[in-house]
Amino acid sequence: MQTIVQTQPSQIAVFTSQVLTSIDQRNMKCGAVFVDLKRAFDYVDPLLLLQSLHTNYNLNSNLLNILGSYCTNRSFKISFDEFTSTSYTFSSACPQGSTLAPLLFMLFFDKIDQCIELKYLPFADDLVIYAASQSVDTIVQQLKDSLVALLDWCSTNKLIINFSKTKWILFSKTNKTKICTPVLSVNNQVTEYVKSFKYLGIWMDESFSFTTHYEHVFHKLCSTSVWIFKLKRLINHSLFKSILHAFILSLVDYCLPIWGNMHNKFLDKMQSKIIKRKNSASYYFSKARKRKKQEKVNVK
Repeated sequence: MQTIVQTQPSQIAVFTSQVLTSIDQRNMKCGAVFVDLKRAFDYVDPLLLLQSLHTNYNLNSNLLNILGSYCTNRSFKISFDEFTSTSYTFSSACPQGSTLAPLLFMLFFDKIDQCIELKYLPFADDLVIYAASQSVDTIVQQLKDSLVALLDWCSTNKLIINFSKTKWILFSKTNKTKICTPVLSVNNQVTEYVKSFKYLGIWMDESFSFTTHYEHVFHKLCSTSVWIFKLKRLINHSLFKSILHAFILSLVDYCLPIWGNMHNKFLDKMQSKIIKRKNSASYYFSKARKRKKQEKVNVK
């Protein structure tokens, strides 16, 4: 069962809400497998894509001809100064970096709902499949069945699951020392179990407390603030504020309503560090402005 979302924060919000709803129930657990597709856009077959668009979305022949021209027989050259390379041919229907590539891939990949019976969330080439139950063995078996079905679908449609980067995790509020985590394997390919996973920029941990994400953000905040605040002697106040927002505040603000509520006591520590650094810089720029005014007065 698929839930349609349009942005990364909304995707994370839907996933977080559904997982928390499951594990908030007594003795419930939720297993999630994060599927990695090997060079997903590059492996989309143009003919299979056009056939899917015609069969599943009833596109007329004129539009199919235009998309066919876009997806096939495309070539490019690399030019630099006086150098021009030989011509190269695109073999993918969804060339990386193109405007239509994500949309075409999602339309093509959308038909996995024919093989996956569990809840799942696709976002471009990122896919998470998850199931909830009181029994860990039941969760593992359901995830395994879905992976087998997905593997068959991918084989038919010439896509490849990269099992070396595909991970799975078991979310639960139960003490993990009391849970024996079984092996999840498909066709002798073992899917690695991890205690935390970075999904769309947010670290998810076993207890779903976002502790790992907070530690990651705080560590990055500390390391980034050091070199940023060393720049204050080299740039003006306006540019400093822009850099502060781009490299620090954007890091903290990303999906903050989702992970921030679980760490109010830690957010105070993070906020005080940012305010302290910002006030220090503001004091420096204030003194610099007064010094410049005084120099102008002395010149006059």
